[in-house]
Amino acid sequence: PSKLFRPPVEGRFGPLGVNAAAQRREPDSLLSWMERVIRRRRETPELGWGTWQVLETDVPAVFAHRCDWNDRTVVAVHNLSADPSVVKVELGEVPGEPKLDDLLDERPAIDAIEGTSIELKLERYGYRWFRIRQPDQRTPP
Repeated sequence: PSKLFRPPVEGRFGPLGVNAAAQRREPDSLLSWMERVIRRRRETPELGWGTWQVLETDVPAVFAHRCDWNDRTVVAVHNLSADPSVVKVELGEVPGEPKLDDLLDERPAIDAIEGTSIELKLERYGYRWFRIRQPDQRTPP
């Protein structure tokens, strides 16, 4: 301890209050969330291998992009503002009658795509990742 640059944090945020062993057992912990996001990212090759494009939104603080790879598409929408927002996202070309599967949450798929756009409610600094899927298309988990 005498060689440490700063002494360990005491109290609620110290090693006795926050540690990996405790967070592994807690499904709502930051560690569990980070492991789920990393796992989902690995299961989504569109993000790493696909061609990407920035999507139009009607809220300047919302960043949305789309990645296409092997006839599969993923859309990621991020609210970069401290204020919640309702945003309309232009998806671009979407053939057929697609559904949007939420990749980061247990929410049900979004069935209603109005033409080539969707409307989302995002919390402050909120985010949503979707896979665009045709009704007969099989996709990874």
